[in-house]
Amino acid sequence: MQIAGQAMPALEVKSPTMTSLTLVLDPASALIVRQRYRAPGADGKTTVDTEEEFSDYRDVGGLKVPFITVVRVAGEVTVRRKVHSVEFNVPLDPALFSRPS
Repeated sequence: MQIAGQAMPALEVKSPTMTSLTLVLDPASALIVRQRYRAPGADGKTTVDTEEEFSDYRDVGGLKVPFITVVRVAGEVTVRRKVHSVEFNVPLDPALFSRPS
């Protein structure tokens, strides 16, 4: 696959129970830079081409995490997300899991 004139390896995942998913990888780091799939349209009956682009990978506890994501639906940007911090395996207050009275 070519992106901005650069050859990028891609992996297509298929299943009988879901639409196919194409993962586009950075050839230098093997990190996922994009994923493409068909998602349900607004009418719930059709599907539209959807692409998520991942960037600004940072090391968080030994894992590479993309801090910026841009989502395009039918070629139009619908979401721009910037994560400010990520933590894994942090202790949670047990009160978070109490049923409200």
